[in-house]
Amino acid sequence: MREAIQERMAEVRDDVAALRKNVSDFYDARAAGDKAAAMKAAAAARDAWQSLPEKLRSRIEDKHPNTGSRVQNLKQEFDMEDGAPAPAAAAKTTPTPASEASKTLTGQSTTTRDGNTVQTSGSVTNAQGRTVRSYEGSTAKEGNTLEHQGAVTNGQGDVLRTNDTTITKTGPNSAERDTTITTAGGKTVTVDATKTRDGNAVGTDKTVTVTNKDGQTKTATYDGTATKDGNTVSREGTWTNADGKTIATTQGQATKDGNTVTAHNEVDNAKGDTVRSRDTTATRDGNTVTRDSTLDARRGTRTSEGTATRDGNTVTRSGSVTARPKFTPRYSDEHDIFGSRPAARPRAGGRR
Repeated sequence: MREAIQERMAEVRDDVAALRKNVSDFYDARAAGDKAAAMKAAAAARDAWQSLPEKLRSRIEDKHPNTGSRVQNLKQEFDMEDGAPAPAAAAKTTPTPASEASKTLTGQSTTTRDGNTVQTSGSVTNAQGRTVRSYEGSTAKEGNTLEHQGAVTNGQGDVLRTNDTTITKTGPNSAERDTTITTAGGKTVTVDATKTRDGNAVGTDKTVTVTNKDGQTKTATYDGTATKDGNTVSREGTWTNADGKTIATTQGQATKDGNTVTAHNEVDNAKGDTVRSRDTTATRDGNTVTRDSTLDARRGTRTSEGTATRDGNTVTRSGSVTARPKFTPRYSDEHDIFGSRPAARPRAGGRR
């Protein structure tokens, strides 16, 4: 759910950036006297504006009045003389190639079982060798119930996120999970999930509620099924919001061949466009499992590789992750439809 929300937020940010770029392209074409290119950019800007969520358009209008009408009337601006609301052409800056902007993190962790309790600790370091994240967690089993507590801290030791989870086996073919994640910023995420096995199929019903620091909540539900057929497991599911509207669908498949498992998973948005896909290969050799994964999303590409080795009751993991962000549509600041800053708002009670 969190990844689906992040993808949607990234999608909206890209749509806003595309709007700004289309407007910038219009003014560039106008300055060059290229009417065909200007009309094409104006039409693209109008479509980009209309594609934004209505609530977002309203917030933009609050900060930048008349944005909608300006976008709708760009074509009429083409023939205006100098002095009309069309800024002079400005040189565009060249963005840094994604390959040069990549970042690599390395991680290591140890998991040890002692009776009915499992302890895990790990850390993540950046390219300079500085620890940027640490994790400590424990899981204990008592009867049909698993209790888990964990915490993520930053390099200074400040707690960024805590996780409290309870998993209870409610029947021979069913289990329930309750999770509460709390962040340092005051946001809380709760997950209530139920899994039920029916033959070779496992169904999952999940409700995720996100509460911000001001007490405002958003809820989404997931309904999915995983089905095993021979050495292949297929998954599909649907995310819906509080109004019952589909916001994302998921599908994937994993196949085992000897000691190797290959998997492919996708997330599509409500329009049916794939916004995230992942390909993974895991191979077992004795007590060691090697895993390689590539995640392709709107925000960029992330590749990871790692190993996990068991020695008695202890599993040691190590690996690295490299992220390569994709380009964000660029535009000239002097051609920005929103201006260089939001419109000034009058202060209550006048000057202070």
